[in-house]
Amino acid sequence: MNLRFLRSWCVLCVLIFASGCSSSNPPVPITVSVSPPATAIATGQTVSFAATTNDTTGVTWTTSAGSIDANGNFTAPSGAQSVTATVTATSKKDKTKFANATVNVVAPGVIAATANPQVALYTVSPASAGNVSVQFGLDTNYALTTWTQPVPAGGGVVNLFVAGMKGNTLYHMRGIVKFGDGSQYMDLDQTFTTGAYPAAQVPALTATTTPGMTPQSGVELLDLVLGVSTLSRMVVIDLAGNILWSYNPQIAGLIPSPIKLLPNGHFLVNYTTGVADGQGSVIQEVDLTGQVIWQMTAADLNTALTTATSAGTCGGDGCNFTAVGTHHDFVQLSNGHLIVIAAINNTTIVPGTTVTGDVIIDLDQNHKPDME
Repeated sequence: MNLRFLRSWCVLCVLIFASGCSSSNPPVPITVSVSPPATAIATGQTVSFAATTNDTTGVTWTTSAGSIDANGNFTAPSGAQSVTATVTATSKKDKTKFANATVNVVAPGVIAATANPQVALYTVSPASAGNVSVQFGLDTNYALTTWTQPVPAGGGVVNLFVAGMKGNTLYHMRGIVKFGDGSQYMDLDQTFTTGAYPAAQVPALTATTTPGMTPQSGVELLDLVLGVSTLSRMVVIDLAGNILWSYNPQIAGLIPSPIKLLPNGHFLVNYTTGVADGQGSVIQEVDLTGQVIWQMTAADLNTALTTATSAGTCGGDGCNFTAVGTHHDFVQLSNGHLIVIAAINNTTIVPGTTVTGDVIIDLDQNHKPDME
């Protein structure tokens, strides 16, 4: 009896001791994550999200725009308005634990004709920062892609010209928006049928390839300095001789020299009479429809030089000279400045003789001389 009591007491002591010395494990913090973290869809479309959590009771789904069901299926708002929606998965057990995902909802782009029969205008209005380009081609393989234009800060309208198409031809095209968060929106396929330039406006061209030779890919920009004044002075052709783009500035007596493509897809052109360097010069930036964005005549340049001299912004030598005009070449710098060659006449080097020389002028982003 005593032995049994002793054994029972010892077992009780062991249980009490074990219970008193053990420590409970701290609760595991609840975590929540959502995938995909960012995506892009059209208005009215749906996309599914998945939540990963150690909360056995699950999560609650909410969204700042559109709707989302209990299974994480998001439906974008319909209509013509792009929005940026935030999808949130919140722990049911601990509402301070949640994770967000971004949905870039984009209203489909619109394609319209322009004043140039072989140039289309693609317009889209993303609600978040990104870059827009357009794929186009004779079928849905979209063999060609335009340059890229940025979305305005905070979202907004992007107008992008689509050029490089043959006349009287049906093209397929779609916009591509690459957002800053890594997501990409691919617009639905749309079609556009080009017009054609009047025969009297464009030159007759013939392209031949040397047998056994393969030409490089690309297009040719032709600067037609001579010929009939009613014909386009600037023409882009493919290697088969098809005219893809044409523009005639209709500036009497002036010929383009040179023509250069700018990063924004516009052309920068210097026109002169061709009689003397810089005579009657005009510099123009034109878009692909032929609209003049800005221009500077020789008279405008000399006015700017006089103003800069009076303001003392031309450095030690000043801008105290009169330019005949710009000619032959220019270069656009990465900072937006434009470096031009301008002709000047000097009668002091050789008395009684007019000597024509050149100066290099740095024009800033506002096309004002910056010679310091």
